Amino acid sequence: GHLYVIGGNYPQLDTIEVATLDESGDLTSDFVALTREAVDEDTANNGLVEARWTHGAIRLGNNYYVLGGEGIDTIERTVIQPDGTLGAFELLAGTLPEPRNRLN
Repeated sequence: GHLYVIGGNYPQLDTIEVATLDESGDLTSDFVALTREAVDEDTANNGLVEARWTHGAIRLGNNYYVLGGEGIDTIERTVIQPDGTLGAFELLAGTLPEPRNRLN
């Protein structure tokens, strides 16, 4: 029931905006910016740890991964909560072999 816009450009963003969807997938609300809060250097609530754009993303089960971006080799992960909200993003210990952008 949620559609998230994560990161982006210009400038590089670490923010998240969310809108609500109905059961047919139609938007039922405007996008609202979540209030980002840095927990520590490796964790952030309601936003990415690192600002990034042209990044890749994938959902695997309840985990949502954000990979790379312009000049970035790091990977972040959040857990999708049962109510559709996102948990805190955290940097994973490993990195990509080299920075990548516009990846699929």
